[in-house]
Amino acid sequence: IGQVHLPNAEASDIHKIIGQKSQIISYLNGFCKSMVERGGGVTDLRPNNAIDNEKKYQRDFSVDIYINVCDAMGANITNILCEKTKDYISKMGIKTGIAILSNYCVERKALSYF
Repeated sequence: IGQVHLPNAEASDIHKIIGQKSQIISYLNGFCKSMVERGGGVTDLRPNNAIDNEKKYQRDFSVDIYINVCDAMGANITNILCEKTKDYISKMGIKTGIAILSNYCVERKALSYF
C-alpha cells in the first residue's frame, strides 16, 4: 500500500478523486505494464480519513494505493506509483502532501511450497 497525503481535504476533493478512480488506476497501471501482464498492478484506490485535525470542518485524508506487486519486493514501483498519483491529483486542483510507500501490507500473501 502506498499513500498520498491530502492535507485539509474537503468532501468535494474526495468526491472528485472517487469520480476519477478508474481513470487514475488505468493511468497508474500504464507505468507497470509488465506487472499487469503478470496479474498484478494497481488494484484499488481508497480515500482514507487519516488524521482528524483541529479544524472543525476539514480533515486530513490520504489516498491509499493498493498494488499487487506479484513476486517483487515492490518498494521502487510503489514509490513511483505514489509520485504519479500525487501528480495526477495535484493536476485535479487538489492540494497534496507527501507521497510515500507504507509497510502496511495487510493484504500481502506468501505462497508456501511445503
